[in-house]
Amino acid sequence: MSRRDWIIAIAFGLALPAEYTLAQATAEDQPRQEESASDSNDARDRQDDRTIDLTPALKDIEAAISNLVAEKNQIEAEARQERESRDLDAQEAMAKWAKWMFYATTATVLLTFFALLAIVRTLHHTRRAADSADGMLTEAKATTIAAQENSHVTQRIGEAQVRAYLSITRVTLTVAHISQDDVRWQFGVFIKNSGQSPARKVGISAEIEGQDRVSVSSLGLGDIPSATEVDEVINKGTGNVDLKFIGKDQTHVQIKATVKVSGSDVFGCKIELNQRLVGNIHLIVGETITMDRMKHLDMKFGPPFTKKAKD
Repeated sequence: MSRRDWIIAIAFGLALPAEYTLAQATAEDQPRQEESASDSNDARDRQDDRTIDLTPALKDIEAAISNLVAEKNQIEAEARQERESRDLDAQEAMAKWAKWMFYATTATVLLTFFALLAIVRTLHHTRRAADSADGMLTEAKATTIAAQENSHVTQRIGEAQVRAYLSITRVTLTVAHISQDDVRWQFGVFIKNSGQSPARKVGISAEIEGQDRVSVSSLGLGDIPSATEVDEVINKGTGNVDLKFIGKDQTHVQIKATVKVSGSDVFGCKIELNQRLVGNIHLIVGETITMDRMKHLDMKFGPPFTKKAKD
């Protein structure tokens, strides 16, 4: 029990015996009043004296009780005030921590934002580095390709300086024989190698164009040395190929022919040369003309124009 509770208990303990004594005194004085008036007056005086003696004690008890109640109320008020003060302090502390938590959260958000920016920047630079590496690889490939192309160009220039160059300088046509069913011709083909290396496995062919079909004849010449001109004769018959007679007297015929030259150079590159010719010749044995060039196809040689010649 608290001090206040003990004081209240003691006050009630003192008050009960006092009341009991007062009640007992009153009961003893009651018969005496009936016997004599003087005794009753004395008893009244004694009773009054006893009452006067207990009143201060009761007042003291009442005052003590009032003091105890006041003290109790004061203690409760102080406790309530202390609780309110502690609640206020707790609320202020929570508000303070809430403010710091807000600052911490804001700082965390800012740090996260800057970290994300750093990551994005790092990814951007990584991408740029990858693109740069890609570009360097592409440039390296382009440089390699250019070097290869330069090597090929240099090789082709070197080959072009020493390879064989064939040309058809002149083609003659002679009437060799005339019969009812056949006309025999002789093609004189002049071929020149103006290159610095021999032309290998050279062959020539002549095609005579008729009204219905083409009559073909070919001849193999072998190798032609450099800076050399050769003259080869191809004997050709028209057979059943109809010839086209021209002129008023119908004694001339128009011959259209194609002469082809093929071979290879010392580098194994194929050479092809075509020349289309036309000539009007008097159909008399021994008659010779130089054919005119109708269409000349330039000589083709080397990559990328031709493929390697087969052995």
